[in-house]
Amino acid sequence: MPGSLRTLFGGLPAAQQAGMLCNEPRFADFLRKVHQFPGEPRAFVLGWCNIVSRRDLGTDQNAAARFQHLRSECDAWRGAIPKPAAANLSN
Repeated sequence: MPGSLRTLFGGLPAAQQAGMLCNEPRFADFLRKVHQFPGEPRAFVLGWCNIVSRRDLGTDQNAAARFQHLRSECDAWRGAIPKPAAANLSN
């Protein structure tokens, strides 16, 4: 996303970001190519973040951190930002 759109997107609640991202075809491509996940992006996000609803991203700090890392990983894959450092997301 261009800088100004990225700022606006980044200011949205994580649950809304996740909803928008899951509707983006390039995000589905990223999940297929990088994570070998052929299914629905929403299912991947819920499993990756260990949540039952995207709404949980607003109350679970560990889930929000996992989502932000996934978002950064996708942005790096698209070439929008440098590749993020490996993160310890075991919690």
